[in-house]
Amino acid sequence: MCTLPADTTAFTGRDPELDHILGSVVGAATAGGVVAIHAIDGMPGVGKTALAVHAAHRLADRFPDGQLFVDLYAHTPGQTPTAPAAALAALLAADGVDARYLPDTLDGRAVLWRDRLADKKVLLVLDNAASSDQVAPLLPGHFGCLVLITSRRHLGDLPGRVEHVALDVLPPAEAREMFLTLAPRATSDPPTEVAELLALAGYLPLAITLLAKAYTKHRVWTLSDLLAETRTRLLSVTAENATIAAAFDLSYRYLSAAEQRTFQRLGLHPGTEIEAAATAALTTCGFQRWGIT
Repeated sequence: MCTLPADTTAFTGRDPELDHILGSVVGAATAGGVVAIHAIDGMPGVGKTALAVHAAHRLADRFPDGQLFVDLYAHTPGQTPTAPAAALAALLAADGVDARYLPDTLDGRAVLWRDRLADKKVLLVLDNAASSDQVAPLLPGHFGCLVLITSRRHLGDLPGRVEHVALDVLPPAEAREMFLTLAPRATSDPPTEVAELLALAGYLPLAITLLAKAYTKHRVWTLSDLLAETRTRLLSVTAENATIAAAFDLSYRYLSAAEQRTFQRLGLHPGTEIEAAATAALTTCGFQRWGIT
């Protein structure tokens, strides 16, 4: 059984992260095996799912009993995060369990799931996770399995040994390679304009993908035209339904009031990096000195 999404042809870079994941899986197998769990976290649009799916395709032949992909919908517009019991129902169904024989409780389903994987080598991708509590019941207990988890949060409470992979934006050279792969006609454009466009996109894979699709769609545009559009409305650039703003919107909604206030005040800072002391000055702890709330 295989429910992995197709690997992206434009996957670019991420060599250190891939080497870490692939190397640790091989190392675990050589050492006699533990359940290999990798939690990939990072900001919206940074390419967490793309990395997990690409790594899963690279490792698929090591897990002949199945490669399963489950979207947990933590930050999907219009979707409620998947309850662990519902996710287990889907996984057990994929493994051949008749819905009539599903245990009613979460614990019962988790036990059955672990039992059915006890003698199997399965690769499991748990995408878009909300929390450790959502993921923990889905984890297999058998030594021969691999779990790749993606989340916008650092899942520090997962049980067992977990390899954490923090994903950042692409380096400029890899961002350029990705854009030119997606928009080949840009190879004839001035390199300085390509570099400026990528800087405006913040080297964020989602933004690069949307801009490349817009450039490919509008055949009469020059790169200068795309630059002008990007300067004025980067957050609303769209390829059908996906936008950069939408990728961040749900993350913002799930912040506490204090965290939202901090995020808003960070927008007052003119630079791209900020130190802890400057952040404190922008937040309530700093504003309280002057009686500002």
